Amino acid sequence: MHDDAPQIEPNATASAQTERVAAKHPLTTPAWVAQRILALCLEHPAWGCVRLARELQAQAIHISSPTVQKILIQRQLGSRRERAAALERLVQEHHLNVGREQTLEIARFNPWFSEQQPAATQPGQLLAQDCMPITRRGARTLYVHLIVDSYSHYCHVLAHQHNSATAAIELLEQQALPYYEQQGWPVRCINTSTAPQYCGSAQHAFGCYLTKHCIEHRLAYRGAKHLTAPLARARALLLAALGAAELIKQQDLDRERLQRLLDAWVEDYRQTRIRSDPRVAGARPLDLLQPQR
Repeated sequence: MHDDAPQIEPNATASAQTERVAAKHPLTTPAWVAQRILALCLEHPAWGCVRLARELQAQAIHISSPTVQKILIQRQLGSRRERAAALERLVQEHHLNVGREQTLEIARFNPWFSEQQPAATQPGQLLAQDCMPITRRGARTLYVHLIVDSYSHYCHVLAHQHNSATAAIELLEQQALPYYEQQGWPVRCINTSTAPQYCGSAQHAFGCYLTKHCIEHRLAYRGAKHLTAPLARARALLLAALGAAELIKQQDLDRERLQRLLDAWVEDYRQTRIRSDPRVAGARPLDLLQPQR
């Protein structure tokens, strides 16, 4: 093309007409469908575009998964993290009550979110149970089973040779349930991971034990790093304390000696640990238990 060839100026009228035609194009996603996509993705923040499109098609809304993903990206909701963050902002700004599925998805990226929810109003209402290995040099692994009360942060700890349902039940049978029964606080729910010692078939020992005692069993989503904020905090402090103790590096450390270490730690935790929850600022686990007695 020659340099002196006339340049074609853009026609503003034609551009506006093109935009109007595009807005009325039969393949353009209607606004109400986009709103339905946004509402559904916040209702199920863990769902991806394929599952969202499949659910919409079941509701007679025919739309492809790439179109769903395009709409989510335009609203900055394309990833699970973005959807969880958006949902958390709505909860904080509008004081919304979210369901368990939404709470778990928010807690996936913000493990302290569950502590902000008024889930437990008295001791024993919601307990969290977990297990972690303690590896020794040249010896078999020992395990620490841990239960933390979501209301008071009061905890129970057991050293054991096995990471099994029997060991998990032993902690409940010997420490947690007798303690709360003595104080008159019924244990209503226990939150665990999906590890084999906590769940399996319908005849799984741990699940049958909870059913026998009329205790609800909540399972965290697969791959969850934190069950509840109090448990995550207690677990981190316990691991730090055991790491600082030179005894755990010794080959002759047995279950009895480890249990004595755990007993000393848990007594100190109950007496001196300060909660960060602003509703009970400065309170220790025992401070929250005393008024209930």
